[in-house]
Amino acid sequence: QVMWADRLKQFRDVIRSVDPNARVCLTNVRRSDPYLGVDHYLQDRAMDCIRSSEFYHQDFNPNILGFCGSAYGFAEEQLKSRFLPSVFDGQVGTSAWWYYNCFDPDLTTTKSGEDMKKLYQMVMSGLGKLILTAKRVAQPIAMHYSMTSANATWITDGKLFEKPGSENFQRHYSNRSMWDRILSDLGLQYSWLATEQIEEGKLDPSKYKVFILPNSISITRKEAKKIREFVEKGGILIADAQPGLMDEHAKWQKPALLNNVFGVSVENLQTGSGMVTNNIGQGTAYLLNQFVLNYPENPD
Repeated sequence: QVMWADRLKQFRDVIRSVDPNARVCLTNVRRSDPYLGVDHYLQDRAMDCIRSSEFYHQDFNPNILGFCGSAYGFAEEQLKSRFLPSVFDGQVGTSAWWYYNCFDPDLTTTKSGEDMKKLYQMVMSGLGKLILTAKRVAQPIAMHYSMTSANATWITDGKLFEKPGSENFQRHYSNRSMWDRILSDLGLQYSWLATEQIEEGKLDPSKYKVFILPNSISITRKEAKKIREFVEKGGILIADAQPGLMDEHAKWQKPALLNNVFGVSVENLQTGSGMVTNNIGQGTAYLLNQFVLNYPENPD
């Protein structure tokens, strides 16, 4: 993960040595995944722009520009449903790299190409242009981006040449995605905070009121200290399951690193055995003690 980010930065620096004003972009962005060697926090800080449908890249690099894909031949409502949300997420363009998206073999425009043209015209005029230049404002809610937790879940049962590779990592990734859906369905914009940002002191209760740990099984001792300070100063901490059972090297910890925040021995809890609430200083820590994987597909 570190080497991949370092190579990207090296490529960027080489390009800028030829053209100092160049914007170096990365396309085909993969999900943050131990097997793929992708850590979005490190990767985003090495790039000027990135093709991705997720908004959180700007939480790691405020200057990064985002652009989305052109939906592989979709048209009408299916294309609109994929394209328009990216405008609200701060994307500044699209990547229409796939020839067959736009043109038939006789070089006439496809249905998808015609519909993309209409969407581009709509976005680049009137209300669309206003949205493009608007600044995204998030509620005082932050979500933990923990690459060490992704690594830790994968290492417990990961296999290089067998699918699904790691059931524990897939559960971790799906659980994190469910938190995104829950907050989105509630109409809440939120921010991501990576391990490095928390260690730097950016988990500030004057900026964030709620901090969510989505299966943050692995944290650093410095993170644990900053998280406790956040709660003591009035913050609300919400964890689902297994918080702080490992350190950043995926080494099991007894006692778990957040026991003094939740007021229980997390390593002895049976997942699903009931929620834990603990008041510390001016704040409160909630341990749901279960994953959020059963969140309904279409909640009423």
